[in-house]
Amino acid sequence: MGCKNGSENKEEEKNEIKVSVIDTIMEDNDDDNPRDPDKGRVRNLDYYLKKEQEELNSNKEDDRSYENYSKLIFDIINEIRDNPPKYAIDIEDAMENIIETGELEKKKIIFKKQIKVGLNRGEPAFRDAAKILREIDHLYPFTFKKELCVPIPLSQGDLMNPNYLRIQINNIRQNTKVDAYFKEMVKSPKISALLMMVDDNKENSGKKRMLLLSNELKNIGISSGFVNGNFVAYFAFSR
Repeated sequence: MGCKNGSENKEEEKNEIKVSVIDTIMEDNDDDNPRDPDKGRVRNLDYYLKKEQEELNSNKEDDRSYENYSKLIFDIINEIRDNPPKYAIDIEDAMENIIETGELEKKKIIFKKQIKVGLNRGEPAFRDAAKILREIDHLYPFTFKKELCVPIPLSQGDLMNPNYLRIQINNIRQNTKVDAYFKEMVKSPKISALLMMVDDNKENSGKKRMLLLSNELKNIGISSGFVNGNFVAYFAFSR
């Protein structure tokens, strides 16, 4: 299971759930790209990174998990849907990895393997996400649909083209209903799941989480792969 490398009309648009407005919003989002780790560094950040590196020597994440991203992230998402309050604990535990950069109202989160992701609100967003998950008892698991998988770009130009995802979704919609979609660029399945559940960015705060915890959406397609060393994953949903 998993997908690698791998136009609607007005009447259809009326039947789409409201979260499908994410279609045009999320394609221009660059907030899930890691930012420059040298900007706004504080004096004790080097010490923290050194400490992290010491931990890496004894507990290193298996790089092969990136090759199985689609399957692993699918399993993680369904585990979260099965028991959202349980995952709220993981979100709160992850707050210890948030480090202030020293820049005004900007923070940076640092995980194992020194994956760095820019945050908007930081700790408050983590607490809010945990609160939301605790209010959900149980959701039925997603069904994986290969026909919802977006082909991975063959070139760097296509990967960076903001219209690529929209074009591919329109092609899929010729045969299959698609209600919403977005892209993700964090290659670690565990960290990717956490960041999507917290969903702490300015433009789309909470929208990825809303889709992943939707009670109306039943099906999901996840494709993932590397393009010239850059990781990308595409998520598409249908009812």
